[in-house]
Formats: sequence, C-alpha cells, structure tokens
Amino acid sequence: MQCYKVRVKDEPPLVGYSADGRSRVVPPGEYAVHVLARPGFGDMGPALRFIGADQRGGDLHVAPALTQAVRDWPRLSPRSPIEIIGEAG
Repeated sequence: MQCYKVRVKDEPPLVGYSADGRSRVVPPGEYAVHVLARPGFGDMGPALRFIGADQRGGDLHVAPALTQAVRDWPRLSPRSPIEIIGEAG
C-alpha cells in the first residue's frame, strides 16, 4: 500500500466519504494518506484514505475518479486542495 503525508488546504474544500457513506469535508490540516485499490465503497474505484480526518472519529475516503481536484493523483495541480509533503512509512 502506498502511503503519503499530505497537507489539506483551506480552499477549495475537499469532499470525502465517511465509513457510513456520508459526504464530509476533509478539514484543513496534515494527514497520512493511504492509497487503496478497493476501498469497499461501491463503484468509487481506487480511493485515498485520509487517516483520522473524520471529526466524528475515523477516516475519510476521497475517490480520484469522482473528484476533479485529485483525479491525476499523485500529480496535482497547484490549485489542488492537497499538497503532498512526502511519503509516509
């Protein structure tokens, strides 16, 4: 599994999905991100798991196929709401 350390910026908002399938905004901050081939969320395809990003407890998943801002992960536009800081062990 690939792991990255990222910083989520204030704008534009990045929307992910919680374990119960609810849409949630990923709060600004630094996170470990795991790249998952099959996250278990129906037809989302591969996903990025933001560890500890759900303020209710748990992780949030962002699907590059459904989210323009991260569609070309890990090649991100300077306007992307995510900045890759480095690889996480």
